[in-house]
Amino acid sequence: MADNDKTAADEVASKVAGGGTGKIIKLAGICVGAMLVAGIAGYFSGGLSPNKAEAGPAEGHAAASSSEEGSSHGSAKKDADKNDGDFAYIDFEPIVVNLDEARLARYIRTAITLAVVQADHKEADRVIQRSMPEVRSWLTIKLAGCSLENVRGEKNLTRLCREIADALNARLWPNERPLIHHVLLKEVAVQ
Repeated sequence: MADNDKTAADEVASKVAGGGTGKIIKLAGICVGAMLVAGIAGYFSGGLSPNKAEAGPAEGHAAASSSEEGSSHGSAKKDADKNDGDFAYIDFEPIVVNLDEARLARYIRTAITLAVVQADHKEADRVIQRSMPEVRSWLTIKLAGCSLENVRGEKNLTRLCREIADALNARLWPNERPLIHHVLLKEVAVQ
């Protein structure tokens, strides 16, 4: 019975000795490839990134979008930190515009959400709703002025969100405390 109970190591050794090296190399290559694909997928989904794993959803975005300390956006972050990140959200209908591309007809469809500190939600919503036609027009013009490179990649989209938040705060609350903490992208489709 001991002859029938070969270990896995004995089987591999017998295959190597018997010319099964090609199969083993293929199997090892498949295993290494699968591990690489899983690792890359985990990294890009945020599963292996230590910064994203430690921060909550609102904190991760706030940390990425608050790289400017001296801007009005930075002071809004300080106010939100006092409230432990309790945000209320103001949604916009999707905006579709042609991108500023000379050779190709490309367009972007995007839907944004504004995050405001919960305590400021009523005032912010009142001002934004009252100014909605101007705000949508400005957003349309801002997005139409973007090239394909301006809306491609994490850095560019993060910068665009920060620019939108800063510009809307300056337009809606000039010389006052900014109420928009950050901008979230619900949808971005470029064709």
